[in-house]
Amino acid sequence: MLRKSTNTENSHKIDIDFIESLIKTSAITSKRKMILIKGYQGWSGRALFILAAMRKVQHLLQGYEIKIFSNPHGDDVKISSELLKAMYDLNIEILPKLSHNEMLLYFSKSRLYIGSSISDGISTSFLESLATGCFPMQSNTSTADEWAVNGVNALFFDPEDPNEIANHITRVLENDTLVDTASLINYDITRKQLDIKVLTELANQAYDDILINKD
Repeated sequence: MLRKSTNTENSHKIDIDFIESLIKTSAITSKRKMILIKGYQGWSGRALFILAAMRKVQHLLQGYEIKIFSNPHGDDVKISSELLKAMYDLNIEILPKLSHNEMLLYFSKSRLYIGSSISDGISTSFLESLATGCFPMQSNTSTADEWAVNGVNALFFDPEDPNEIANHITRVLENDTLVDTASLINYDITRKQLDIKVLTELANQAYDDILINKD
């Protein structure tokens, strides 16, 4: 099992066996009816722009469960999400603090993940979406383009452009082939580059090489 964590940003290692156990009980990506949004809003987080984009495509969101996570102090996000919920009868919930494994369960049930920031390295949430078949949408300010190809197995966007975000959401929700094909590509990436067993073996080999060659 993955190590217990209260934040999905604490681990870049994936337990493939655990992921496979989740996927076996989950629908294929195109049949999933959940959307995950990272709820950071502040100096770098831009969750409010995601919510502004959702207003533009609210007609496509009917029937989806929209879950907002990682929102420790986001009263502005809470208020905006409540307004969206009331105005358009959307199913929106801000999740409480959850363990890493609990978040992975949500990812495995989601069609789409959206994370937006003006300054970020690789987001672990982005990597978790790769692993679980959840189609990733990430702001173009991160290093996610080292892991995915825009328009193929992920979509990248300007974090402060709700029109672009709305267009991407539309594409993901209307294109079953895109999300199902991406899930296969992304799972293969996960197996080769994020599997904890593979990374442990590589790390042990590196230490062995250092010890052997230290003289």
